[in-house]
Amino acid sequence: MKKYRLYKRLLKNSLSYIEKKYPKISKFLRYHSVLEDLSNNIDCRIETKNIDWIRGPYLKYFQILNQTNMRSEIIDENITSYTLKTEDYIVHGNIKHPVRKTTGKVLRFYPSGDLTLTDAYPLPFYRKKFVEGTIIFIPNNENYYHLMIDYLLPSFLEIISNKDEHSYVTFLVQKRFSLIDIFQDLLIREKIQSTQIKVNSSDQFTGGKLLLRGSMATHPQIQSVFPSELNKLISCLQLNDNKKQYDRIYISRKNANRRRLLNESDLIHVLDKYQISVVELNSDDPWAQLTLFYNASLIISVHGASLTNIIWSRKTKVIEIFPRNLTPIQYLNFSAQLGHGYSCFFGTTGNSKENFELDIDKFEKYLVHELNV
Repeated sequence: MKKYRLYKRLLKNSLSYIEKKYPKISKFLRYHSVLEDLSNNIDCRIETKNIDWIRGPYLKYFQILNQTNMRSEIIDENITSYTLKTEDYIVHGNIKHPVRKTTGKVLRFYPSGDLTLTDAYPLPFYRKKFVEGTIIFIPNNENYYHLMIDYLLPSFLEIISNKDEHSYVTFLVQKRFSLIDIFQDLLIREKIQSTQIKVNSSDQFTGGKLLLRGSMATHPQIQSVFPSELNKLISCLQLNDNKKQYDRIYISRKNANRRRLLNESDLIHVLDKYQISVVELNSDDPWAQLTLFYNASLIISVHGASLTNIIWSRKTKVIEIFPRNLTPIQYLNFSAQLGHGYSCFFGTTGNSKENFELDIDKFEKYLVHELNV
């Protein structure tokens, strides 16, 4: 594995050198590796607003979790939302981002940084195919957080907020995800037809109107979940609003590859005292996840992609657990936007896989305080 990474790095450096030294040659190797400046395009709508949701009790936790690069003026920063609707695009099956037909430049909002080999290098030949309707392109992305927040949710909310412009939706996917089934079901409820097409590596798609939507701030972990649109959607979901709506849940990561709580069994004994249910999420049943978070009044979890589901919660309390050496702020950011309660607790320093332990006695005292019992 180390040798593979070394060879890949050497190859990338060599190609970067060729690109700078011999631009005509590099044009054949990497003809669409340059990012489009979306702010200069008439088909891209840009909206900027202040990150005012960080004020109040949330600011304390931003400072706790982000001490190394926390800036006092973060509450005065802006977040920029982009909505691109264009027929001037091509989707290559082996590349993770669409490109402009006219310029060959990559249409991408995130993540920031240089394009990788798989982002930028085309095959010599493709099978040309055409699609119809509003096009949502979903790359081969294994991370639930990025799949939801970078690709599915923003575009979906745009579609249902402007239904007259989107009578038919085509999901172009490099890999099939059961999560997309939820969004297709929701579109049916909104009387919008859709289809899902698997993109093979040698396919080249165009047609219809590509929709890309997202948001960015100076801080890389701050993105908008478009709360006003999201709240309207949640109110229309007609989820099971039953006796379990005040459930207290703990999300277990015992079968995760990394960031596991090594003394979780001791923690579970404590959670039982306070009627907190232990659950493991099933990625094959996204509707169950959505319903679970919708009805939860308390969500406790080690930091992980499953916390993305707090976007579906009506009003909840989030307790996020971290190893000492890991302090991302994505879910604090979502909680602040959506008005959820939020607090955090630190365990020991994580190992190479970010696995760690909790001081159970200290956590129980902390939990009692948070629950006001």
